[in-house]
Amino acid sequence: MSGVRLKNTNLFRLVGLVIFAVIVYRFDGTTILKRLRLSELRLLAAGVFLLLLFQTSKAFRWQYILRKHKIYYSFSSAYFMYMGSILLGILTPGRLGDFSKILALKKDGYSTMSATSASLMDRLLDIGLVVLPGTIGFLWIGYKQYVGVVFAGGFIIFVFAFLFIKWIMKRLVPHLPVRFRNKVETTVELIDQVKKNWRLTAMIGLLLISFGCWSLYYSMMVVYTHAVHLPLSIHEVVLGLSLAMLIAAIPITIAGIGTRDAALLLVFHQLGHSTETALTFSALILGTYFLTAMLGATAWIIKPLRM
Repeated sequence: MSGVRLKNTNLFRLVGLVIFAVIVYRFDGTTILKRLRLSELRLLAAGVFLLLLFQTSKAFRWQYILRKHKIYYSFSSAYFMYMGSILLGILTPGRLGDFSKILALKKDGYSTMSATSASLMDRLLDIGLVVLPGTIGFLWIGYKQYVGVVFAGGFIIFVFAFLFIKWIMKRLVPHLPVRFRNKVETTVELIDQVKKNWRLTAMIGLLLISFGCWSLYYSMMVVYTHAVHLPLSIHEVVLGLSLAMLIAAIPITIAGIGTRDAALLLVFHQLGHSTETALTFSALILGTYFLTAMLGATAWIIKPLRM
């Protein structure tokens, strides 16, 4: 039975690659390649520099999160751990490899609770700062059918769940089967751990660092779109990038290949842009994944992630 389930899971994860293959087959990619060849190299170089700053600032945030959990690493150690987990995240569906940081922390003798709490905080911040700009982007441009409503609704649900998840779970426990109760109680304990480590001033500092980090990433994509002369406004870049990163978080395919392309085609067509624009934008995002993977691989060669 487990073998059948594993086989079905593997087949399910081929969906993204199948979608990508269909898109490539039906669309002439020569126009995209021509646009990329005519790109402005100085702007591409500026984008790469912003990507380096982004990853460095994310590693600094990771070190900050660890310190609030009374886990102390030098910046270089935090950087190599973070970049190693980023590499595994890119190579796994839904970026599940990001949670390899938990195993690395446990290997160094820290508790499962502290390691999970720190890693979960890192991931929740990223999700929140992807959904929020996307929602603002849709509101700024104006709703296009149901897409803006879905984004706004998703953000409201995310905030509500984050604020009241402990209250919700405590009331669910008595109604759950016995085999699930321990998992829910462990989750409540994890939430208590997060609340204990994050007071208001520390949380404000973390949010400011996170806003700074993601401002670099969104700025990088704006620079890239100018480099290849895409007719996209800043708001369209923000919402397209937010949507792409959310799609990549779904554990169907690696780096959102296929599913991201299909989602961007749908949204950009609603905004009045061509298939070429949508797929070029998607190719730029894939390029940032490739560059990030190279940075992660370099970090891994210098100092492999211990798990």
